[in-house]
Amino acid sequence: GLSNANKNADNEDENDAVLEEHVGLSSTMMGDKHWTTNLTLLLYLDRRLSAMSQHMLTTQELPEMDEVAEAIDNLQRIKRFVDSLKLDMDPGHVLGDVIIGIARTLVSLGDEKSQKYGAEWLSHIDNYVQHFGSEGLQKVVSSLKVAWEKHDRSIDSEIGDSQNQKKKAKTV
Repeated sequence: GLSNANKNADNEDENDAVLEEHVGLSSTMMGDKHWTTNLTLLLYLDRRLSAMSQHMLTTQELPEMDEVAEAIDNLQRIKRFVDSLKLDMDPGHVLGDVIIGIARTLVSLGDEKSQKYGAEWLSHIDNYVQHFGSEGLQKVVSSLKVAWEKHDRSIDSEIGDSQNQKKKAKTV
């Protein structure tokens, strides 16, 4: 039961630590622009985003901002690498999962700026999602892209509610 869950969590942490070491080693030995470095970094980023998402779901706590910033930095680096390859395919095939992971994380932070930044990242994979994404994936992406608009409306309604509460408090 619980001890198995703890062992699995420990194994995952250990695997992530080893993978992080491999990213560093590959970068040192092969350089930041080598394919092994970037594919290892992509795998590491995917695992980190999954771990952050799992942590948010189980603890109801937001990830640390430095962890989010590191994930975004890694995604920017990988995207530059993929773009430099000038592949005759949509970069969403390679980057779709991690871009969606970053967007989910940014949207979960709850502030409008983060949510808009998440939508901006999703714009990089619009064609991929439209042509290759399942219906479910298309719905997830479209929901994430407009999350900041809902944020605006909820702020307006909260302001209205607090003004009404103030008015009620004054009339009591």
